[in-house]
Amino acid sequence: VGGADFDNDTLASVGRGSTLRAGTAGSVSLTAALDEDVDVTAFAGTGGIVAVDAAVALISSTGAVQAGLDDEVAIERANAVDIAADDTRRLEAETTGVSVGVVAAGASVTGSTIGGGATASIGDEVAIGQVAGDTVGELHVLADASHTAVATALAAKGGLGLAASGTVADAVVDTNVSASIGDDARIKVARTVEVDANSAGAARADATGINVSLGGAVGASIARATLSPTVSATVGQRNLIDAALPAYRELVRTTRQNQQW
Repeated sequence: VGGADFDNDTLASVGRGSTLRAGTAGSVSLTAALDEDVDVTAFAGTGGIVAVDAAVALISSTGAVQAGLDDEVAIERANAVDIAADDTRRLEAETTGVSVGVVAAGASVTGSTIGGGATASIGDEVAIGQVAGDTVGELHVLADASHTAVATALAAKGGLGLAASGTVADAVVDTNVSASIGDDARIKVARTVEVDANSAGAARADATGINVSLGGAVGASIARATLSPTVSATVGQRNLIDAALPAYRELVRTTRQNQQW
């Protein structure tokens, strides 16, 4: 049996009512990032007149990555303001169960689950570039996520009288990725305002059962791959945004799902 649960939260924020001022060539940069790459493997092997095994590998991650300006923050001068949340996670779980006997039976169960997500935000009543004689060059609010969940289950049984196996592989990506500007903001920049949420995801589940017997063989394999990210890029109500190039919202969603049995 192999298992692991991760709940790593990453937060970068500027508190309510703060005032920031950078040099004319300087930038205000706020970044929260999470990078996970985890593999879990379980192996079970038995032999005898009656050979029974169970191999289980379960792994999950529910990290939250948040970068943001709280309400009523003021940024008076900066060449650029960058608010970024970057969430990269890859989980892979694998099980193998092998039994040989007069009667051989067993199960392989594998699960890989990714939850949580990335949030980049600007709160309500934020003032950017509102001081006479000072300028803010550009504003970027970026949430970017890359999530991959892989689950592989294999069971192989050989019995003279009976061989029976069950395999289950479950891969799930269920996350939230958002970039936003709140309500009642006053924003003036010399160049661009960008609000961008991007999610790239993949879920793959493979379940294989092999049963060989002179008497009888029976087996069941179930593979489920679920890919359901929620992605949003929003600008709230009653905002005044003044930019040399038009303010815009961008939403990019890239997903891939695969299951085999």
